[in-house]
Amino acid sequence: MIRAHGLWKSFGSQVLLRDVSFAVNAHEKVGLIGRNGHGKSTLLKMIQGLTWPDRGEVHIRDGQLLEAVDQHITFQCETVRAEACLGLREMDLGQDWLAAKILYGLGFTEADQHLHPRSFSGGFQVRINLARALLSKPDIMLLDEPTNFLDITSLRWLEGFLQQWKGTFMLVTHDRTFMEAVVTHTMAIHRAQITKVPGGPQKLKSHLEVSETIHEKTRLNQEKKDQKTKEFIKNFRAGARSAGLVQSRIKMLAKKSKLPKLPPIRPIRFQFLSDDFPADSVIRASSLRFAYEPTSPELLHGFDLTIKPHDRIAIVGPNGRGKSTLLQLLTGQLQPDSGTVKTNKDAQVGYFRQMHHALEGAERTVFEALRAASATHTDQDIHKLCGHLMFEGDKRYKPLKVLSGGERSRLALGRLMLRPYHLLALDEPTNHLDMESCDALGTALQDYDGAVICVTHDEALLRSFAQSLIVFDDGHITHFRGTYDHFLKTKGWTDPESGQLTPATPTPTTTPKVDYAQAKARKRHLRPHERAITTQEKIVEKLEAEEADLNEQIAEAQRKGQVLKIGDLSIAIADKARQIESAFAELENLHAQLESATQQFAAQWAESEND
Repeated sequence: MIRAHGLWKSFGSQVLLRDVSFAVNAHEKVGLIGRNGHGKSTLLKMIQGLTWPDRGEVHIRDGQLLEAVDQHITFQCETVRAEACLGLREMDLGQDWLAAKILYGLGFTEADQHLHPRSFSGGFQVRINLARALLSKPDIMLLDEPTNFLDITSLRWLEGFLQQWKGTFMLVTHDRTFMEAVVTHTMAIHRAQITKVPGGPQKLKSHLEVSETIHEKTRLNQEKKDQKTKEFIKNFRAGARSAGLVQSRIKMLAKKSKLPKLPPIRPIRFQFLSDDFPADSVIRASSLRFAYEPTSPELLHGFDLTIKPHDRIAIVGPNGRGKSTLLQLLTGQLQPDSGTVKTNKDAQVGYFRQMHHALEGAERTVFEALRAASATHTDQDIHKLCGHLMFEGDKRYKPLKVLSGGERSRLALGRLMLRPYHLLALDEPTNHLDMESCDALGTALQDYDGAVICVTHDEALLRSFAQSLIVFDDGHITHFRGTYDHFLKTKGWTDPESGQLTPATPTPTTTPKVDYAQAKARKRHLRPHERAITTQEKIVEKLEAEEADLNEQIAEAQRKGQVLKIGDLSIAIADKARQIESAFAELENLHAQLESATQQFAAQWAESEND
């Protein structure tokens, strides 16, 4: 379906792709992962023909219909449904019910579908674009962050739709849970190379970790051996009887290709500061009522909530029902029509706004924006924080006006890291972040000692921190005291078509039982290879010790002028060097077998899960 060969792509001094080739075959559902700014969206644009590689080519099989869903949208029609119907194939023209069904699954009511597309928020406009693409039934679909701005119920609908999809797609998303559920293969842009394996992102991550461990171990072994060769050359260069051996080893070193040392990849790091809070509550809300217009339906009616110093609360539910509004009321961004919100006078509340695109001072740099957020930190502290947030080198001097969505999110989170808070109020903090950043945020919230209240549709983030939920579902608001998995198991979301509660089980890959079974099977599958490597490493160590002993003997013989012994030892040392070289070759072969076995296990496990 898609073939790429010898792709190179650079922006300035940054190389995104270095001589990469890959294939996406018919009916494969491929997740594309990689850090923000490492080329995921650029690669999708190359496939669409919207940008070109510096070298190499991308080929799509003739006759294949390709559709792309991204965040840049233009509309041609006066209603949402008519706009979506532009995607209908010729054979389906006139069957508007197909559009109505998909739009309903994406959160558009019957009334919504007759409104102008521009009357909706940016997130809902992306959904219209998605509906249009789905209705075209393309052979290949490119999905660039389709989960941004989708709520949990729409995510679950899209998850089921893509699981049943018969065509091919490539998917970029920060939502690990969503990707694990819908892809058959995962492809990573890592160190300007592309690696593809069967299975989800967690399996690819494990594969990359194993590959880099093997690379570094092999490099160190090679370095150790080369150092011994250099020592031999240095010690015996002046000896006439050893001249042949010395020249042979000099030539061997000159011809030998060296494995490069992999540069470290700095992990992104979030760390939120907290202070002790002696009171029993941070915020108390009582009998809250709120509507945006006197004639519009109330989003909140008689709502009560107490946030205690160590609460972990997630606000979940469909978009447009009042989740962000509730967060704004609790943090004083909005005032209720009636009822009260009482924040403890000593409470410090950090607020992350979902729409933080209009950061003040667009001409300021990242460093200046962080510098202005704290009067107590030194410039050195701010430079260090820039590094933690992946604004390294010249990136810390980028003007705010040119930052991507992911960079803006990291910057906004970084500003919250500069002072201690008793409560973090976060509105969709994972939008635009990559998977590594989402994982780092989940870890930071686990480690944070204050209270958290967070609007999110990211199920992995929900599972990482939430201990209770405020659930907007089917026109009701409930405070569910338990984890997200407990909610799914005991209650579940209301099915939009039947109106009935549909209990759902947690994602299987997150349960300890499956993780344990996989780890046990993997260990059993790889154990013979790991034992063989350990045995061979001992053989190499023994041969190197014997070589070192021979080198000491020949040095002693040279001091004593024992010509005959020097000759015998030179022959023995040459023979030992051949043995060591052969042993190293076998060790590298065993490492390659381990890597192959790891890939084989990942493919077999993925196949068994699909069965």
